[in-house]
Amino acid sequence: MEAGWVLYNSAWIIKNNDLIKECQSILLSLCDHAIDVGFDHQYGGMFNRFINGKVITTNKEWWTQSESVITLLYAHRISNNKKYLSYAIRLLEYIDNSFSDQEKGEWFDSITREGKPIYELPRLHLWKSMYHNVRYCIESVKQLERLFVKA
Repeated sequence: MEAGWVLYNSAWIIKNNDLIKECQSILLSLCDHAIDVGFDHQYGGMFNRFINGKVITTNKEWWTQSESVITLLYAHRISNNKKYLSYAIRLLEYIDNSFSDQEKGEWFDSITREGKPIYELPRLHLWKSMYHNVRYCIESVKQLERLFVKA
């Protein structure tokens, strides 16, 4: 899903209308497929590893959830389809309830399908702390402000 919003945002920045329309279609298709195949309807959150459409790992990684939130917020923005907003909100709540370490103030990198933290994995590493964490905070706030804050 991450590729969907990055492509769309890139087309929007360069103001290529044909490319914007194509990227919108790609983004919405990716979201629909991810919801159909990747969303864990039993425990919540997004799976992130598949082979031929079948889940191969059930542990959940933080970055997958964060990028899914951003992509779903973009999908809602371009389509005005409340389904995408609903899934984005479900993932925001899932992140808060399952990945947040209330004691130490950081998101766990990975949890089991049932929501138990995998303590053996570091909470901070380059891709998480300096990349996905920052993007999640900036992009999700930006999209939520567009949605809920009236100018």
